[in-house]
Amino acid sequence: MRQGRRHRQTGATGFGLIELLIVIVIIAILALIAVPMYLDQRDKARETAIKANLRGVRIALDGYLLSDRSTTYRRSDDGGPAAEGNAERYVSNALELGLEQGVPGSNADGYVNPYTEKRSIVNWSSIYTNATYCPPAVFITNAADCRWSRINVNARRTWLRGTIMVVWNTAAGVIETYGVGGDGRRMDGTLQTVPL
Repeated sequence: MRQGRRHRQTGATGFGLIELLIVIVIIAILALIAVPMYLDQRDKARETAIKANLRGVRIALDGYLLSDRSTTYRRSDDGGPAAEGNAERYVSNALELGLEQGVPGSNADGYVNPYTEKRSIVNWSSIYTNATYCPPAVFITNAADCRWSRINVNARRTWLRGTIMVVWNTAAGVIETYGVGGDGRRMDGTLQTVPL
């Protein structure tokens, strides 16, 4: 008696090669659509955070200036031989009293750089101006090349991205504040001036 082999017929439970390739292509197409949208939304959220930081810094500086606590700088000093030195100390004091609550490096208002998550507040002449603290949440300086009018639209300062700039402009008699975007350029529409 001849016995034939028994073959079990099983139903297909897995994907074939064609089906698998189709799924991979569909996932790739969805990723190509979703990733740029995610990155765009992330950048918008960061820009919103920078603008929120800018509003907070402006309010703090306004409060400091209106309270007239500074004895370091007076309008009469502008243009004199000690103007630059006085301006540097004045802006430094405005930062320390208005933003740092008198404690260098502190961040009482909790500003956060949305790109680096750093909370540092840095003065150009400070020991904190290094890679550990930069890009900071707030950067204060009286350097002319950091003024709004001096920074070319195409200039990139990626080491300051996400930072709120507080710049004493001796020529105009104002403190300029603005945000630096993720590309290292100043953010259009963020310039605010604090007149003295």
